[in-house]
Amino acid sequence: MVLIGYLAFLDPPKESAGEAIAALKEHNVSIKILTGDNDKVTIAVCGQVGLEITNILLGADVEAMDDEELKLRVEDTNVFAKLSPNQKARVVRLLRDNGHVVGYMGDGINDAPAMRAADVGISVDTAADIAKESAHVVLLEKNLMVLEEGIIEGRKTYANMIKYIKMTASSNFGNIVSVLLASMSLPFLPMLPIHLVLLNLIYDLSCTAIPWDNVDADAIKKPRNWDAKDIARFMLWIGPSSAIFDVATFLVLFYVICPKYAGGSWGVTTQPEKFVAMFQAGWFIESMWSQTLVIHLIRTDKIPFIQSRASMPVTLLTLAGVVALTIIPFTALGTLLDFAPLPSGFFIILIAIVVAYMITVTLIKYLYIKRYKEFL
Repeated sequence: MVLIGYLAFLDPPKESAGEAIAALKEHNVSIKILTGDNDKVTIAVCGQVGLEITNILLGADVEAMDDEELKLRVEDTNVFAKLSPNQKARVVRLLRDNGHVVGYMGDGINDAPAMRAADVGISVDTAADIAKESAHVVLLEKNLMVLEEGIIEGRKTYANMIKYIKMTASSNFGNIVSVLLASMSLPFLPMLPIHLVLLNLIYDLSCTAIPWDNVDADAIKKPRNWDAKDIARFMLWIGPSSAIFDVATFLVLFYVICPKYAGGSWGVTTQPEKFVAMFQAGWFIESMWSQTLVIHLIRTDKIPFIQSRASMPVTLLTLAGVVALTIIPFTALGTLLDFAPLPSGFFIILIAIVVAYMITVTLIKYLYIKRYKEFL
């Protein structure tokens, strides 16, 4: 036999692997290697991409452990070598059982079970067919940095979604409290059903730009979990504050503005229809002002307009909503809705009420963050 030469296979890491690992670590994403290769090859590859190895488990070690023991070991181990396909899937499943959201990236037939077991299976367009079929996401670019982009966009989407849920829940809760208090104490309805429908319609239109809102950099540095209890807690903290200033608006309208411009106090006024129309118009405007401004207060845990600014679409739509509802009582539409124009003196008082409301919400926000260590 004559030696002609050697045949070698070269499968180097992607050039972007090291950069992607560093970027994911910066965003508090832990990297774990699950491979069927032996530990010597795996250690060499980890050195090439800059992944520091904390602990290694081999397939034989994994097979010898029960689920309870392995649940503990998967937390402090970031390299698993010589694994079978089922062992990969088992490690992924136990990580999920420990409360982690797991993404698994693979391109071979042996990766398919783990990809199905993960929250998100990721593959590439050159992967085996079964790997691509098992994946939730198939990367078309030859650059692993798209993983960081996907994580950032996902966290922005969640942040903006939770903004809308929390601000709407707290605002609606505050309005319910205000309506109940007003209905128990006033001799007429504080706002007609058509007024509430119009108010919510324009408010919701103002919120349609929230998906494109800016997200603070520190809000996307770490993953956040859905927590229904947190939403209820947030609603109970923030919601009642708007009711306090709604009541202040009621008192100003009922005892100051309406008696002065509608022919006397309630019961002796010569223009009861105008009295009611002015009152309803005043609360209609105040509700929109407070609901809209609270968007800018709740969308960030920082000082709004100074440390954190909303995106231009959010700013323009919320401003347009405030302007639209403020001028309605002075138009033919306002007459059709049984509103009466309000004097300029009301708006001076309204500005003072809204400023006090913003200061109060900012203080509550500070106390909430101090107690629960987060806001959104």
